[in-house]
Amino acid sequence: MSVANYSYRALSRSGAVVTGETEVDSAQLLKRQLQTEGCLLLSVERSGGPFAFLQRDLFGRAGPNAKEFDLLIQQLTALLVAGLSADRALEVALAVNGSGRTADTLRGLQAALHGGSGLAEAMATAGPPFDASLVAMVRAGEEAGALPTVLTRVSEGLSRRRALNDQLRSAMIYPAALVLLSVASVIVLVTAVLPEFRPLFEMSGQDMPLMARILLGAGDLVSAWWWLGLTCIATGILLLGQGLRMRGPRLGLHRLVLRMPVLGTIIANVETARLSRTLATLLHNGVPLLRALGIARETLGNAAYAEAVAAAAAGLKHGRGLADPLQTSTLVPPLLAHMVRVGEETGKLPDMLSKVADLFEGEVKTATERLVALLVPTVTLVMGIVVAGIITTILTTMLSVNDLAG
Repeated sequence: MSVANYSYRALSRSGAVVTGETEVDSAQLLKRQLQTEGCLLLSVERSGGPFAFLQRDLFGRAGPNAKEFDLLIQQLTALLVAGLSADRALEVALAVNGSGRTADTLRGLQAALHGGSGLAEAMATAGPPFDASLVAMVRAGEEAGALPTVLTRVSEGLSRRRALNDQLRSAMIYPAALVLLSVASVIVLVTAVLPEFRPLFEMSGQDMPLMARILLGAGDLVSAWWWLGLTCIATGILLLGQGLRMRGPRLGLHRLVLRMPVLGTIIANVETARLSRTLATLLHNGVPLLRALGIARETLGNAAYAEAVAAAAAGLKHGRGLADPLQTSTLVPPLLAHMVRVGEETGKLPDMLSKVADLFEGEVKTATERLVALLVPTVTLVMGIVVAGIITTILTTMLSVNDLAG
């Protein structure tokens, strides 16, 4: 068996998430090595060398997309609730999904099960899209003998998360389309319409109006060097993506985003809803709070918010409870800390976190609608002024042509 590079995430005994990359014969061997060190493997992914990020950014990850993955979990849940074993459930799901990325994922899970792994271990070895929170919940369900119940909760949580993500994407489609159409209109005007007047002025020996000359210069620049512009944009996106994988730049940018008006509030609410929903599901399934915090942190997309959660976990290890360290953070909404305190005092923390998730998901919906309501007329006004200015320049140029003709 050939040695390969594996990137992994694991949970230490103290509840801290550790990451690393090592060369081993297989993911199963890596799992055993981490277990001897007292670490719990959360996820593992085979690395592709120093330029793997290019393949990942240009071609994406293997495996089912979000919609296919949600459907897969729903299928497995229904089969396990019906009383099938994990191996038999995977066999039936594979018969339903006979080809494509979902089938490849199912074959990988089957191979791991036939090798003696449990379902949670198979998911951890498979890596994305099986994230740390899903693996931990499945492991808790296997240990408690309640895997169908756990997967039912997981399926409900995934459906809620996808609904929230779909809502955010749908809300931004119209503003994005409006911007693209406006930019395309400007490009057509300066590269196709305005240059038609240049021969007339060249024949008359007169200079075009100043604004027309400026726009013509911009149009000539776009026409001659568009390929260089696209190359620079693509390179910039790749370099930015690679730079943001470094902790310092990513943390600084994410902290800045959270402090932005309106958008920062929406992102903080999204992260709060995601954290609360994941924690509630993990705690309902018997995962200890400290470990649940470490796992839930891995599901967050904002590095600054995740750092605040890590600080709360550190306070929890010193016996302060969860509410106090959350309340000292300037990035976590105060309502979350207050609701957590009530949950800790009443002994109903999972239920309270579920209510927090519902509350902030509603806040995200309302705030997104307000943002779109503000963004659409703003974009329309700005782009309308730009297009109107260009049309005015074209009309002025046409009048100048008529004057020359007269």
